[in-house]
Amino acid sequence: MQHSRQNLGRDRSPGSHDTIKIEAPDSSLDQASIDILYLRDSCSCPRCVNPSTQQKLFETSELPLDIAAQDYRWLPDGSLEVLWENDIQGMEGHRSVFSHAFLSEQLRNPDQRLRASGSLWDHVAWDKAALEKEAGALRFQYDDFISHDRTLRQLVDRLHTFGLGFVTGVPCESGALKVLAQRIGPLRHTFYGETWDVKSKSSPINVAYTADELDFHMDLLYMADPPYIQMLHCIKQSTRGGESRFADGVRAFDKFQHAYPHLVRHLTDFPVTYQYKNDGHSLRRTRRFLDGGGLTYPMESNISGQELQYLIDYESINWSPPFQGPFEQAKFRNSSGRTTTIRDYIEAAKTFKKLLADESAVYETKLEEGTCVIFNNRRVLHARQPFHTEGGERWLKGCYIDGDYLRDRYRILSKLDSGN
Repeated sequence: MQHSRQNLGRDRSPGSHDTIKIEAPDSSLDQASIDILYLRDSCSCPRCVNPSTQQKLFETSELPLDIAAQDYRWLPDGSLEVLWENDIQGMEGHRSVFSHAFLSEQLRNPDQRLRASGSLWDHVAWDKAALEKEAGALRFQYDDFISHDRTLRQLVDRLHTFGLGFVTGVPCESGALKVLAQRIGPLRHTFYGETWDVKSKSSPINVAYTADELDFHMDLLYMADPPYIQMLHCIKQSTRGGESRFADGVRAFDKFQHAYPHLVRHLTDFPVTYQYKNDGHSLRRTRRFLDGGGLTYPMESNISGQELQYLIDYESINWSPPFQGPFEQAKFRNSSGRTTTIRDYIEAAKTFKKLLADESAVYETKLEEGTCVIFNNRRVLHARQPFHTEGGERWLKGCYIDGDYLRDRYRILSKLDSGN
């Protein structure tokens, strides 16, 4: 294939930072510029990435700052081959091949790429009506889930978008949950064990082990790395009451920041401490309402002439009132000098809780025996109605899975052909 230097060149204009201009001969890629060092560092040829370990064979800091693209050609499959000059010592004559898919990804908006690589999840906010409409698409049969990767992929996709899914027909046996969970990834071992039983106990070490009402919360926020996925397998359910309740934290916060922009910083700035002090353990962690993200955009409206901004990209929400400990301080000043008091926070927290627990926002269901609910513990809040233990039994088996394993499954399963 003939070379065409008008389609690939070095740009040394002010502000260019030594970029390569790319324009595919068939116009399949929009013309754009990519930083030369960025492109060279992305090479995955056998000289740069070990074919067996898939790990890098050079360090980014080894790249010469005066590296250049000596020559290039477009290959029949739409990929781009680049011959480098002034490359790393010992890599003379090095050629890189960049696929059409890779180049397309790099030409996306940088902020979009950052969001996709950071949070990964494309949230679909939901309320009670929306989830009831999707109820059938959120339920999967145990045998299909265990036997078919396509079913597993569909459930992982629901966790990816809605943060919630159900598996029915699970054997009502103590060991069934572990078999089910390991289809997604290894179980997270905590001081509760690899799996744990949610039953009403005479001397409970956790409010979950009572028959009392349990308000909306997330698990283990008193740990440095709370589990991402929680699973609850219903083995026995013969009591009156005990309905499980779920609410979408993403939807509640979206409504909160649009309806009450003047309260957003009060909710997100003030540090809240969560703790567990019982049964020989003392765990404590102070958190703000949002984890991750940090991208902002201005509100269309303003208050008192002040333009407001709020976070639009975040990885997780922190909300677990039943496991709160004493606040570290009564007021907090952030890096920009803005002060938020505990009074400010309580006003904002009351407002958020009202949106979160509104009946139109809550999906309530009484888990049937043999049903396992799987949900994103860093997005979907769960609660429980009180129940009566006389003449009946409520037994749920629970476990956790870390988010890295869910994301791993999602990436691998997303490569499956839709017909498989």
